[in-house]
Amino acid sequence: MSLKRWRALTVFLGIVTILFCVPFLFSKNIPRNLGDIVDYAGPFRYYAARRLQAGEWPLWNPHIFAGVPFLASPQSGLFYPPNQLFWFFPLVRAVNAFTALHLFLNAAGMALFLAAAGRRRAAPWLGGAAWGFGLFFLGKIAAGHIIHLSGYAWTGFVLAALLPRGGSLPLLAAAGALQFFSGHIQVSEHTAFMAVLLSAAAPGDRGLRLRRGAAAAAVAAGLVAAQAWPTAAVLALTTRAAGLWNAASRGALAVSYSLAPRALAALVWPGYFGHPFRGTFLAGPPSVFFESYCLSIGWIPLAAGVVGLIGACRKRRWGIPLAAAMFLLLALGGNGPLEFLFRGLLANQRAPARFIAGALWIFVWAGSAVISRIRPGLPTALALFAVGQLWVQGRGFLRGDNPEPYWTPGAAIRALDWSGPFPPRLALSPEVPLQNKGMMAGFENVNGYEALVPANLTVLAAFTQPGAPFPTTGIGVNDPTREAFRLLACRYALLPASAPGWRVVGRVGPGYLSEDPAPLPPLRAVEGKARLVGAVRLSPEKLDAEYAASGPFTALWSERYDPGWRAWSGGRGIPVRQVSGALLGAQVRPEKPAAWVQWRYRPWEARAGLWVSAAAWLAAGGGAILCLKKLI
Repeated sequence: MSLKRWRALTVFLGIVTILFCVPFLFSKNIPRNLGDIVDYAGPFRYYAARRLQAGEWPLWNPHIFAGVPFLASPQSGLFYPPNQLFWFFPLVRAVNAFTALHLFLNAAGMALFLAAAGRRRAAPWLGGAAWGFGLFFLGKIAAGHIIHLSGYAWTGFVLAALLPRGGSLPLLAAAGALQFFSGHIQVSEHTAFMAVLLSAAAPGDRGLRLRRGAAAAAVAAGLVAAQAWPTAAVLALTTRAAGLWNAASRGALAVSYSLAPRALAALVWPGYFGHPFRGTFLAGPPSVFFESYCLSIGWIPLAAGVVGLIGACRKRRWGIPLAAAMFLLLALGGNGPLEFLFRGLLANQRAPARFIAGALWIFVWAGSAVISRIRPGLPTALALFAVGQLWVQGRGFLRGDNPEPYWTPGAAIRALDWSGPFPPRLALSPEVPLQNKGMMAGFENVNGYEALVPANLTVLAAFTQPGAPFPTTGIGVNDPTREAFRLLACRYALLPASAPGWRVVGRVGPGYLSEDPAPLPPLRAVEGKARLVGAVRLSPEKLDAEYAASGPFTALWSERYDPGWRAWSGGRGIPVRQVSGALLGAQVRPEKPAAWVQWRYRPWEARAGLWVSAAAWLAAGGGAILCLKKLI
């Protein structure tokens, strides 16, 4: 494709992106969504921006789960370049620009892949628009899954760089690294699966594509080490990897959000099942709709894809049709014959319906070959018709919503006691929305909303909160008055009913905000004769505490234990251990009556991974320069 046609394609996709994003792009609203923007992407990006603007590297997040690693969470996106929008612009503007940018990149990447695959005329235009503005991705925005969208935005670039016309090994590795840094590991896994199928099914030198892909994966592993190493270390300490779920529970979680066979009707008639924003979707909660029933890519791309697959079967090119069938069977999950995979090999996966993205990609790829053979002029008209149809179908997905009620602290939060070295700590019931609001309002929560839930805190809650509902993204809290749970030093609780024996100080929506009449202090001296004199928290990763001691004692801090914490006293390192099930403790042997304990969060995986990534990016940059020199 000539440079002139690329410019025209870029302008076309940019105009279509603005057309779809008009309801929120130029306003003070954000995309209307089920909650993940206001309680997940927004707070995480806000917290990262606030810390970085203060000149601090955010390794630790004290605002959820009584403290969790922040950089190690893939959702932090600290190494993802487009997240710099949140560092320099107001949150609402950054969310809107981030969403529009990745909607555009998603379409442009697929158009680039189709051009690299040899598609001619307006086929890349039609295929890029069908993929990028199909209901699968508009549904991601409406569900609030803009982190998913930012990952899929690089799928087309990865697949394009795998082909001989699409680029080189450094470009393939860089595209894969950017996708990983975007924050959703499952999207990278699906894209890797698509790349393997492309290497095996597409005509041409399969061995070359497989070798290039394997080499790029090895390079990308080095590029993403700064994120991957801390994430792997933390993942081993979460409920997903610590063996807390039995086989039946893991299997049930893995097959949740499986594609129902009847949902395939939404490919042809997307409005048949209704819409949750209009209150007409009755087949389950709204999340089921956005995971399983947002499938349409338009009638023309779908029809062209069917014709292309039939043509491949007639020519006995079985690779592409078999790949489409494989993605479809995986998407069916618990509703199909491959359910055993999700209860075994793929038990750590969730939402099998997301595999349908691979089948939609096959339809776009196969259909673009058919469009390429149509006489000149007609494909352009078909592309315009397809975009018009997708806009008519998708305009109900993208609406503006005022974020102020979600992100602004209410009167009850502002009325909390904010004096002292520590912000107020709350225990929020999982029924209470906006679990991560403390990342924006400043308070600490022993609960949270995050894919990686700490295993030690979950065990503590399981023993002290019997009968409480345990979501897959948080812990159960129904009685914060239990003695072992009170060690978390929660001064307040926000529950559907008032906490027994606690004083009700306000109402937040339907919940009761209660205060412990005798809260435990966050810092205490136990197992010895000592008392706390004072403390100062220099940053979330640094705390200095002074004790008056007459002998050895254990310094107890109600921050959740993580192996990355270190402690010093009298200039010497002292061992840090887990006490009371989930809290930080350090054995202090003071040499003077005044004993200082310095806490620092310094995970070795973060430092080592950063050095490996820096070396890998330098090596990849050098390789790219050599490739450019050869071209010149």
